[in-house]
Amino acid sequence: MRASQERTGPENGRLTGVLSAILLTVCIIITALYSYMKSEYPSATIKDLPNFFRVIRNETVKEAEVLYSFKFESTSNPVFALYGDYIVKLDSGGIWFLDKKGQVIWSKPIAMGDPILKVNGSKLLAADAGSGEIYVLEGRSVVWEDKADEAILNADINKKGYVTVVTESKSYNNEIRVYDPYGIELIRKVIANAFVVSALVSPSGKTLVVSGISAGTTAAY
Repeated sequence: MRASQERTGPENGRLTGVLSAILLTVCIIITALYSYMKSEYPSATIKDLPNFFRVIRNETVKEAEVLYSFKFESTSNPVFALYGDYIVKLDSGGIWFLDKKGQVIWSKPIAMGDPILKVNGSKLLAADAGSGEIYVLEGRSVVWEDKADEAILNADINKKGYVTVVTESKSYNNEIRVYDPYGIELIRKVIANAFVVSALVSPSGKTLVVSGISAGTTAAY
């Protein structure tokens, strides 16, 4: 029994020494990283060290690899958006659903000379600034459509499907129309003292946010 203890004693000592050396090395590395992080970001704390380590590890920039490419005619004035697994192209010839290789999967003759294309995740908003036409699609079906009586300046759709359309106005600077997810017009707001850039309904559906430009300043109302 004593002989066994005598044999294992030195082994335990060597193991303790190795562990101590490893811990000391780790402490030196952490201290060095923390000092470097503080020199780059003085406001950083010890809690930010893991994120900083990730940045250092991933700071090598990788060159993007082009897998597929396809050509299109710019004369048709196309706009593009990502919608699910599709690349959507909207132009004067219609709306096209393309796969990643540029092959046409589905199309519909919704021709727009000055197109606006927005995606909220499940729905797709297509509008023509010139003609005032508005379409909302879900999948490959048109959910609802409308036509504004003035030229469209901007249009958007929020996460819940509320659509905002900014148009010109004959008597004022702009008008804003708000549609619910089913295409029912809820609000028509006249803007007289500013030129509206964009409008969007909040995620709750209770607030309309309008960004406009007035004489020399930019403000949100």
